[in-house]
Formats: sequence, structure tokens, C-alpha cells
Amino acid sequence: MESFDLFGSLEDILAAPKPVSLQVGMAVGAGRWPYVGGHPGNWMPPHRGILLAPDDPRAWRGTVLGDNPTTEQIRAHLAWLETEQTRHPAGLRHPVLWEFNPERAMWESSAAVIPYEEDVRSWEAARALALKGAAK
Repeated sequence: MESFDLFGSLEDILAAPKPVSLQVGMAVGAGRWPYVGGHPGNWMPPHRGILLAPDDPRAWRGTVLGDNPTTEQIRAHLAWLETEQTRHPAGLRHPVLWEFNPERAMWESSAAVIPYEEDVRSWEAARALALKGAAK
């Protein structure tokens, strides 16, 4: 009978990628690769965004708080959202100001937002694999 190791081998655990903490102001990506549905030779690099703090006024521009909310208004609204689970969409915790729309931030899920360098590495690997497949 084969034994089952619930946690995996020590080598696998040590070799696993380490989680990267997201810092406000860092460049991020979210797997948004322009023209990824076309020929890989036409793919453009991933879109880049800047991670904002949840109480940054740029994250709330053009929302229910108006076009120019104060930090105090934003913090009061965030506190109100946290009083009940159903008020705050699960996972949408990261406001990102994307290069393709610098006027309005988009709220992204924790699972989608990754450091930009990691997104570029994934894009390069996927593109190289797709180019190899397209050459056949």
C-alpha cells in the first residue's frame, strides 16, 4: 500500500514559490494580455497598473462618493462596508490604476493581482510556447 503524504516532501515545500506581499504603489499585473486571442507574434506586453491604498481618493473617483471624495468620507464608507459581509463584494480588495484607464481605478480580486514582473514572466513563457506551437 502506497503511503500518502498530506504535506508533500520537504524538497517540494522548499522549492515552492514564496508568496509575494503586495505593496501600495508597486507595479502590478492581472493577466491582461492584449491580443492574446490572436497570433502570438501580435501579442503585446501585459497591461501595467499601480496598486493604490483602499482609502486613496483616486480609487473612489466617479463612485457613489462623488468625483472628489475626502479621505475621511472614504474611511467612513469603508468602515460601513465592513459592518456587513454582503455589502463588500468578496475578494475585490485591491484598487488598481491601470495604464489603459488612468482616470478611474478598477477594484481587483486578491487572486488576480500579481507583481508586474511575475505577470511579464508568465506572458513571456506563454508567448514562447505559443510561438513554438505556431511554427509547427
